[in-house]
Amino acid sequence: CGQSPPGAAAAPAAAEAGELPLDRGLAPSRRELLTREVALQLKLGRLDGSYFQDKFGVDVLAEFAPAWDRLRRRGMLQPLTDRIELTRRGLLRVDQLLPELYDERYRHARYT
Repeated sequence: CGQSPPGAAAAPAAAEAGELPLDRGLAPSRRELLTREVALQLKLGRLDGSYFQDKFGVDVLAEFAPAWDRLRRRGMLQPLTDRIELTRRGLLRVDQLLPELYDERYRHARYT
């Protein structure tokens, strides 16, 4: 069994009082927020480069170019001028494709 975080014993009473345990998680970096949003849009089958340029000030087509190239060569996506679109094959496997976007240190992490 895992260890309980400090104050875990008081958590049920705090929840009943309407208090949330907001200090328990790790704050994601800006890059992690970008990657998460790219992954979420890709699950819809496409992503729009201008959206990310406006929100994050990042050209995701260039930022993730190595991943897009690997996925394109596997027949999973079709790069267009201003967006990425998954092929039917890619859309059927989208959850398996997402680790291509992750930082190298997270690519093979196990979540249990």
